Amino acid sequence: MNWIADYHMHTHHSPDSRSTIAEMAASARLRGLSEIAVTNHFEFFPSGNAQSSGNDPLALTNHGFTLENFEDYQEELHQFRECYPNAMPVRFGVEAGQPFEDPSYASELMDAFDFDFVLGSIHNLGHVDLYVADYTKQNLSWFCRTYLEALYRLADECDYDCLAHIDLIKRYAAFRGLKADLMDYADDLTAVLKRVIERGKGIELNTSGIRQDVGEMLPGLSVLELYKSLGGKMITVGSDAHNPHDVAADLEAGYQLLKQAGFSSVCSFENRKPIFHLIEDYN
Repeated sequence: MNWIADYHMHTHHSPDSRSTIAEMAASARLRGLSEIAVTNHFEFFPSGNAQSSGNDPLALTNHGFTLENFEDYQEELHQFRECYPNAMPVRFGVEAGQPFEDPSYASELMDAFDFDFVLGSIHNLGHVDLYVADYTKQNLSWFCRTYLEALYRLADECDYDCLAHIDLIKRYAAFRGLKADLMDYADDLTAVLKRVIERGKGIELNTSGIRQDVGEMLPGLSVLELYKSLGGKMITVGSDAHNPHDVAADLEAGYQLLKQAGFSSVCSFENRKPIFHLIEDYN
C-alpha cells in the first residue's frame, strides 16, 4: 500500500471545528491513510487578544487560544492513543498563527508542549482579519505585499516546521471574485522561500483550495516549482479538514501535483523531526 498522510486538520479544540480526534482518525482509516497530524489553531495577536470581526471563529476574542485548552487537547490525544493502541500514528500538532505578534506567549506555548509538528501561518495582518477583509481591485496589491511582509517575518523569526498554505490570500481574494497570484510578487516570495530553506524548514501543500472558491491548491504549481528550483525539499500535504468528511480530500491529487513540480518525496514529522517518504503513483 502506498504511504499517504494528511498533515493538516482541526478538531473541537480549534474554535472552527466540532469534531473529535477519534472521529477524524476513523475517517482517515476508512480512506486508507497511513498517518495523520492534528494541527489545532493557536492564534497570536498584537495586543495578546483577537479582535472580533464578522463571523470568523478565529477572530473571536481569546476563543480557545489558551494553554489550558491545549492541555485538554493533549489529554484527548493521550486517551485516544490508550484506547486505540494499534491505530495509525496520530501526531500532536499546532497551527500557530502569526506568532511574531506575541513572541513571549508563543515561546510559552512551545515550551509547554512536546509537539510532533508545528505549522506556521498568517490569518491576520495586525488587527486586520484576512478572512473578512474588504478586498478590491484597488487594494489587492497592498494586501498581497503586506501579506508577504508578514510571511517573511514568520519565516525568519518564528519557531515552525512548515509554513502552511503560503498563498492563502488567493483563497480569500477568490471569495470576493478576485484573483491574487503571489508569483506577481516573485522577488518577495523568493525571499520568503529562501529564508525557509536557509533555516532548514519546509512548506505545506494545502489541498483545501480545490474544494473552495479558488479551485486550485495552496500553493499552486508555479510556486511549488519555484520552491523546488531554490533547493526546497521539505514539504507536507494536508487537507485542512475541519470535519471527518473532508479528511484526505484531494490528497492523491496533491501528491501527483508534487511529482509534476519535480518532488520525489514528502515529509511526516515525529518529535519535530522530518521523515521523508517516497511519493508513489496515485493514478
